[in-house]
Amino acid sequence: MDIDKIVTNNETNRNETLTQKVKRLFCNDMHERVKRIQNYLREKAEEIMHSEPYQCLFQDTETKKLVRKVMRNYNLSYQALCRLYDLREKDMHTALHGIRLAVAAVPFGRELGLEKEELHDLNLGSLYHDIGKEDMKEVIYKEGKLTDNDWQEITSHPIKTVKVIDEINDSVLKDHGYDGFSIQIKPPVRLMDLGHHKWIMYDQEQSKRQGGRQRSYPDDTIIEEPSMLAQILAITDAFDAMRDKHHYCNGRVKEGLAQNEALAELERESKVTERNKLGVHFNQYFVKVYSKMYSQN
Repeated sequence: MDIDKIVTNNETNRNETLTQKVKRLFCNDMHERVKRIQNYLREKAEEIMHSEPYQCLFQDTETKKLVRKVMRNYNLSYQALCRLYDLREKDMHTALHGIRLAVAAVPFGRELGLEKEELHDLNLGSLYHDIGKEDMKEVIYKEGKLTDNDWQEITSHPIKTVKVIDEINDSVLKDHGYDGFSIQIKPPVRLMDLGHHKWIMYDQEQSKRQGGRQRSYPDDTIIEEPSMLAQILAITDAFDAMRDKHHYCNGRVKEGLAQNEALAELERESKVTERNKLGVHFNQYFVKVYSKMYSQN
């Protein structure tokens, strides 16, 4: 009997067992953290459905059930959920804004007749739409007037969001199935987050000739027109920003607008006027549906 061979085999088995044990403990830790993040998202969703200004969208039990179902089906990778957690640690205000939009998007999308998969994409894209701002806190909450460089950095956040999504998807391919979650963030979500600040039928060249800060971004070389999901997100994003205290007025904290004032502003920005002759910010039909949901409730 070859004693050296037996010893070698036993050593290999011992090393393999140790490796498996480390992997198991690491995976257990990952799953615990994933569970904590998922529970946090669900708890916040419940709070939002029962708070102003969104509680009027959740008067019926079926809508609440639908939101809970969508929020429960986050089969995202460990890396994807950790990036959300990191955003919360860096900028709680921006993270909560994303969660509010993710919740509000579901009844809005349902009212517009979106299918189940589209609702899931809308919810997920809303959740991640500002993750490109994760390292912009100094600029976003800057005291004093924003410079052109500051504005350029802020308007780059859709492109940075897409880069984060690409990094998440690359990590899923690299560690396929290792953490038990191998679902990538889909292309419609990527396109939605890239285009949610893009105006409809916007004349980019005329805007450049007139000068001033660009209101529709990113430019036409990156994306020509916003997708339908991006147009929906644009409305919920603007409404939440107008209702909330925010920091995009030359570093000053502004009190949020009243509900009727915010809805009126959405309507103004959905019409082609002398002020909006370069294009419109919002889909006019979608704005009417969104306003009707509030007036009915």
